[in-house]
Amino acid sequence: MRIGIIGKFPPVQGGVSMRTYWTAHGLAARGHEVHVVTNAKEVQPPFRMHMRAEDWRRCEHAYGRGSVSVHWTDPVDASQSHIPMASPFVSKLAAIAARVHAEQPFDVVLSHYLEPYGVAGHLAAQIAGVPHVVRMAGSDAGRLWHHRQFEALYDHVLRSAEIVIATGSVAERAIQRGVASERIAFGGGFVVPEHLFAPAGPVLDIAALRHEIEAEGDLRAFLWGDFAADRPYFGVCGKLGERKGSFALLAALSRLKQAGLDVGLVALAHGPPDVDRRFRTQARRLGVTDRVLQIPFLPHWRVPEFLRSCLAVCCL
Repeated sequence: MRIGIIGKFPPVQGGVSMRTYWTAHGLAARGHEVHVVTNAKEVQPPFRMHMRAEDWRRCEHAYGRGSVSVHWTDPVDASQSHIPMASPFVSKLAAIAARVHAEQPFDVVLSHYLEPYGVAGHLAAQIAGVPHVVRMAGSDAGRLWHHRQFEALYDHVLRSAEIVIATGSVAERAIQRGVASERIAFGGGFVVPEHLFAPAGPVLDIAALRHEIEAEGDLRAFLWGDFAADRPYFGVCGKLGERKGSFALLAALSRLKQAGLDVGLVALAHGPPDVDRRFRTQARRLGVTDRVLQIPFLPHWRVPEFLRSCLAVCCL
């Protein structure tokens, strides 16, 4: 099959990007021709991952008969200017998908996350005259879908789809909004690739990473703290926030320091600017900046390197 996937992708940080990546490569490994259409290069720090040349090369791959090709939107510039100004993601994603389909016809379009990918996927599938499979995640189903300015459009996208991948309360709400129950499918679980997520393997070199980020420049502001990672350290990865336990973790680190335990914390973690500022202010207030190192997000295939480097990892 020729499959068009519209969704998040590296260098976007997070679970949807990760699942889209492994879905695309998993389908290609089974012999399908996969074309990913994404606006991922337009993502801004802190939610942009630090990508080396070898990481960019991993985005595409040939698997015998199957393959993954990626089609990127161009970052917004003067040629896309309109008033009021915004990057026209839906238009760009749908138009790129339609152009790729015209050159190499799709059998199906899969979108993951409603905004803007589900909407763009709906348009692309209509243009191409092929089925549309829609998948939601967390915040789009739990927050955006309930927004009065989005709700009617999302309902239409879901009702128009050939298949809606959903479960639990999301599936129940989809049925209430007019999606036939027989068109709702469970997406299955997710198993991490064991050839990467294994106890043995490369260990993250913090000093080399620091050099790479300082040389890159764009992500330098997201490398913060005085901890040199030359002593044992705990790790945490994901998004920062009060509900994520991030500030409780700093308090615990302060108590360890007061108890005379010479350990640090490396945080592969960021949040919106105000949350990052609060995290750093709290670290200063507690006097633990010499025990904390905050590093930019890394591609998920490098997370095992980070895990192996830690004394222990906090899942909060």
